[in-house]
Amino acid sequence: MVCLLRNLPPTVSKPVKGFDALPLPIDISDGAHIARIKYYKNVLVSHSKDGILTDTLYKTIWCDLEKAIGGLGNHQDVKDAADAKSIVLDYESVKKLVNQHEILYQRLEDHDTKITKLDTEYVQQHRKRENDHAKQEYKQYVQSIKMSKLDASVENMKTGNER
Repeated sequence: MVCLLRNLPPTVSKPVKGFDALPLPIDISDGAHIARIKYYKNVLVSHSKDGILTDTLYKTIWCDLEKAIGGLGNHQDVKDAADAKSIVLDYESVKKLVNQHEILYQRLEDHDTKITKLDTEYVQQHRKRENDHAKQEYKQYVQSIKMSKLDASVENMKTGNER
């Protein structure tokens, strides 16, 4: 997504520290907002070992992301984020979320298995087609040798009859 936002028209200027580092707080350009979102996504999702944040860090990240989303002009998402910030999850809600997560994870594993199976089938079919093609070429080669020998025999018979 970040790659698309950076490269599709209108192109976004690269922040001072680039797209792979957390921009300075005073940088409020579109490029800095995109870099901020990418940075926190990487910190929180891709590179987090335990997913634990201190309250202070959580509040800092939340504020930065709200500013970045708002800075990109999506005020509805800012409103939705503010609403989400104040939602209190009871035990049943947490249980439902965990259950949904487990269902989605299982579906993802199922899709991964299906993709692997399809990939294996494709490779096997491709090898079979290549093998069949090679056999056909070999048969044609053998046939051409037989035809050459037959032509040579016929030619020899003609030259032998002419004497």
